Amino acid sequence: MYQEYLITNARGAYSSADPLYGNTRKYHGLLVVPDAGLNRFCAVNRLEEWIEAEGKQYPLSTNVYKNGGLYPDGRKQLKQFDLVTYPVWTYQLDGIEIKKSQVMQHGHNRVVVRYGISSEGEATLNIMPFVTWRSMHAVRRIEQPALIQIREEGSILIRLEETHFVRMHLHGFRYLEDPDVYRDFYYPEEQLRGYDALEDLIKTGLLQARVPAGHSEFTLVFDYFGGSEAPDEMTRQPFTDFSNRLQQLSDSYHDDNSVPRTPLTEMLVRQTDQFILSTAAGPSVIAGYHWFEDWGRDTFISFPGLFIATRRFEEARALLVRWAGLFREGLLPNRPFVQDYNSIDAVFWYAVALWRYIQETDDLKLVREVMPALESVIHAMENGTNNISIDEDGFIVDRNTPSALTWMDAKIDGVAVTDRSGRAVEIQALWYNFLKITVQLKDRINDQTHMTRARALTASLERVFEDTFFNPDTGCLYDRVLDDRKDPAIRPNQVIALALPFLLTGKRTAKRVLAVCMHELLTDSGLRTLSPNDPAYKGEYSGDQKTRDSAYHQGTIWPFLLGHYMTAVLQVNAYSKKSRNEVADLFDRLEKKLQADEVRYLSELYDPATMKPTGCISQAWSAATILDAYLMLYSS
Repeated sequence: MYQEYLITNARGAYSSADPLYGNTRKYHGLLVVPDAGLNRFCAVNRLEEWIEAEGKQYPLSTNVYKNGGLYPDGRKQLKQFDLVTYPVWTYQLDGIEIKKSQVMQHGHNRVVVRYGISSEGEATLNIMPFVTWRSMHAVRRIEQPALIQIREEGSILIRLEETHFVRMHLHGFRYLEDPDVYRDFYYPEEQLRGYDALEDLIKTGLLQARVPAGHSEFTLVFDYFGGSEAPDEMTRQPFTDFSNRLQQLSDSYHDDNSVPRTPLTEMLVRQTDQFILSTAAGPSVIAGYHWFEDWGRDTFISFPGLFIATRRFEEARALLVRWAGLFREGLLPNRPFVQDYNSIDAVFWYAVALWRYIQETDDLKLVREVMPALESVIHAMENGTNNISIDEDGFIVDRNTPSALTWMDAKIDGVAVTDRSGRAVEIQALWYNFLKITVQLKDRINDQTHMTRARALTASLERVFEDTFFNPDTGCLYDRVLDDRKDPAIRPNQVIALALPFLLTGKRTAKRVLAVCMHELLTDSGLRTLSPNDPAYKGEYSGDQKTRDSAYHQGTIWPFLLGHYMTAVLQVNAYSKKSRNEVADLFDRLEKKLQADEVRYLSELYDPATMKPTGCISQAWSAATILDAYLMLYSS
């Protein structure tokens, strides 16, 4: 089994496919690029590759067509696929070995494909590029190819649409222009997910390279640029630059933090770099590949692992400044480019991220800059803005029943699958941490305004939280309290409450909670979102959108929760030797699980029926929370 590969460029573009079957999703593409709002578009979809030698044709690539037909079918020639630093395919033919490698240039909408060929005799390498221009969320039907191709010295300029261009740089190839439409390419993963799965693509022409006896190399470079953009400068050594940059990131995490290197942490450091972007609006975080954009909640849950653990403090500061300007009526948007303010907890996670940053940098200038935004949250909650208010005990009460404002936000036909309105357990812990952090940071900058009310709220929460939320029948915390109703469902949200900087329960209660969650929810790859003993438990994540949404937070396993669980075990047990051994064992089990699954990224989800990765193939908070927990394991 080969996992899909993913390479990125820190601007929102990516290149991704199944290394054996090629493009099996509409999200796959050789070059997928963003616009200014992080909407991404497929520009270069794929390459069809074959080699001719001694009168025979040997296919290298594979296309899947309607009804599952494969043509060409290059699977027999593929002897090995490696994905340690960047994707490398090794093909073995009679007397010919081909190594194909692929990278993106950091900060540029450019993909580079290199073919290293060792041959006993002469041969010809043939490549047909297929292009399109459409949203990555869609498929496209085409009547006639409407390309304009302009020959330049060493390159071909292709106009995809009126203001969208791809430049194809040729190193060792000749090019025969021959545009045509190929129909009914099939994306089996989309059919499994209940979406349209057939597409037409435009072949631009044929690239040919004469392969002499001995060793030779040939390179193709595809650049995307809009009509007003100038072509970017090309690096002379893209593969070396790509490798060196990832090695520097790994060295910064391991050496600067004095933590041991493991295959898992090396993998996670490389993975976390995929999500950090530079955009026209400032630093941004992609929540997951392929289909997520930047999300407020995901950004700040991921923040410690993406920026603090990896010591990317300059980018961390810029991100905090950017998002401080997005506070509105006590909330932050889930997706800033579309301004949807439907997350109750993103503002609280912002404060936790700020706290972690200040602990490392002592940047009190930033505290002064963002403090008005933090204070605006307290005022909005006091005023009951957006149907979110503070009750007489100091709890946050969410009266937005249909809106699903916590991270368990799946809805079907406008109705929340997991209704957590009222007083959700982790929201109270996050609110408490928000207040504690605000008070302590105001102390640091000698600002005593609005302190009395904040201190009174924290004191009240400390008095009433356990009496309100502890369930003696289960030995853990209620998931939510709505007026006189208490939800006894055993969910991982209580673990999140224990992983925050300031603990709202006593240590004895916290240890009981962890014991229950270990027994009911813990797996090697994450935590279940609901106990299997609950009548509402869904033990399979598959099918169309509605079927998947019905299981999304009703039993499906989420790896990011494992990072919170590890952190909670360490914090609740004061980093004892026993707790460190327990967390080290969890890391070992996760590493063995990923090796068994042959994956190079932590995915969004695991299907409880198969215990295999599913959802987004690479998820920011999955990698970030676990990388941060590993740092805590070795911290003093």
